[in-house]
Amino acid sequence: MFKQDLKDPSNRLLSWVGEGDCCNWTGVVCDNLTGHVRELHLGNYYSDEYLNYSLYQESSLCGKHLSYMDLSNNDFGGIQIPSFLGSLRSLRYLNLSDSKFAGIIPHQLGNLSSLHSLGLWSKSYYGMKVENLQWLSGLSSLQNLDMSV
Repeated sequence: MFKQDLKDPSNRLLSWVGEGDCCNWTGVVCDNLTGHVRELHLGNYYSDEYLNYSLYQESSLCGKHLSYMDLSNNDFGGIQIPSFLGSLRSLRYLNLSDSKFAGIIPHQLGNLSSLHSLGLWSKSYYGMKVENLQWLSGLSSLQNLDMSV
């Protein structure tokens, strides 16, 4: 379901098909013991000469045990950060930096009580807005906040 709402011109998510084991999909890291999806790496990393599409991970969000999600440096075209990210309570690392999200940062991110690192930095013209900072009080484990929105 997550994939159907994305444009994927580089076909990074080509392996995400069927009802099979999502741990075999490109970019999905699963726990060897439990088989739960632990990490999703969807970040694009730039070099000086060209856009290097590497390190991408995701599943159909078939993992309440997900601890790491990197969506940095993507182009989400100015949509708001999805509030459902606040339901991924096992996240310890969430990087949404410079992914061209816009609008108000959803207060549901305050539900991520296990979060140690949150990246919301943006240099794009879309920009995110902070309605209030009360949701930050729910981030009891937060050690690294990179937020210049």
